[in-house]
Amino acid sequence: MNQEIIEVYKMDESITFSKFIELLLSKNLEEEITLKNTINDPSEAENELVNLVTALVADYNLKVIELAGFIKTQNVQSK
Repeated sequence: MNQEIIEVYKMDESITFSKFIELLLSKNLEEEITLKNTINDPSEAENELVNLVTALVADYNLKVIELAGFIKTQNVQSK
């Protein structure tokens, strides 16, 4: 598993998720991603941000699974 920091967010600046979205697009729904929360003693705002990003990752991973299932079904039907 490749562990890297994709983007750093500052709560007092605009958060665009640009690098995060670029990562998701580059994966092209071909592999699931994991998120590791390393924030010690997070504030309420940090918790909300982590929850939002975690939900986005979960949705993305669900779409990866759905696409893989669809492709498998199409391959079986075309044989």
